[in-house]
Amino acid sequence: TGTFDLDDDFAGELTNDGGAPSAANVTVHRPLFVGQGYIHEYYQDLGLLLTEAGVTGRVGEPSITNNGIEVMTERIQMIIRSPLNRLQDLVSTSWKFIGDWPVRTDVTTGDARRFKRVVVIEHGE
Repeated sequence: TGTFDLDDDFAGELTNDGGAPSAANVTVHRPLFVGQGYIHEYYQDLGLLLTEAGVTGRVGEPSITNNGIEVMTERIQMIIRSPLNRLQDLVSTSWKFIGDWPVRTDVTTGDARRFKRVVVIEHGE
């Protein structure tokens, strides 16, 4: 349906109950250990993007716009809109990040194993 529900089946279950309530539920933790250089962060600098308004709509560090305040910190933009009602006590906020963390395979390093620098350790409480 395109919506999230806590009752949906999920491959990374948080407990070992198999979806059925039980007194024997054990929380399962899955820490992910990665080798150096395995996950890279790629991002688009939001200050380089142009809007339909041209350079007028460019993003600076903290900036005040006609519609509110925009704050850039560590490549994340926090947006605080102007008050939406006459009493000016209803404000909306949001944030934006344009980036990705691609995972490269190790398929070219000699054998058929694709992910040699990653280990997931599953353990219960």
